[in-house]
Amino acid sequence: MDKKGANGYWISTTKIINKDLFDEYLNKVGPWLKEIGVQVFAKDNET
Repeated sequence: MDKKGANGYWISTTKIINKDLFDEYLNKVGPWLKEIGVQVFAKDNET
């Protein structure tokens, strides 16, 4: 294990009820996730 920690997967399911707030969340969290090397394998935002 390196200094970053163990590799793993995080599986999450959710229902988006406010697209504007979700977009705001992605704008704030997205750059940080890239910075720490997170890869998003799938995303479906259809309602």
